[in-house]
Amino acid sequence: MLRKAIFLTAFCLMAVAGTVSADQAAWVFGPAAEKASELVSPLHSIDRRLAECMVKDDTTAGMTNCLFAAYEMWDGELNRIYKELRGRLQSEGQAALKAAQSEWLQYRDLEFALIDSIYAGFEGTMYTPMRVEDRMNIVKNRVMELKSYIDLLEN
Repeated sequence: MLRKAIFLTAFCLMAVAGTVSADQAAWVFGPAAEKASELVSPLHSIDRRLAECMVKDDTTAGMTNCLFAAYEMWDGELNRIYKELRGRLQSEGQAALKAAQSEWLQYRDLEFALIDSIYAGFEGTMYTPMRVEDRMNIVKNRVMELKSYIDLLEN
């Protein structure tokens, strides 16, 4: 069941990234594939790399390694986006950003502790990549939030 879900997720990511043809997507998902591709924005390069990595090694250890690598990339992207946003703000905005990011870091650490405590109650290797993905998504979501502010300032 988990492998099927992960396969479908990876396949969807590849379809959106353009590494799967429209015919292949239609074969797997039927007519809904064309509609879905119209609604989804292009994948971030980190998501594309994650999907490609997971297709190459669909073992639990492989998926965990791919997700951990993606987490590290998102963390690096967070630092880059934070600096870019800070550079676009006046001093008052920079102070507000610094305070918000400081609070977010506390939230992140508490959320990571919660995630770890929840997954600690489960046995089985399939929960390891799930835990890493949950942690990765916390950071990814922050990147997207900060990026949306940059997009707003550009328009």
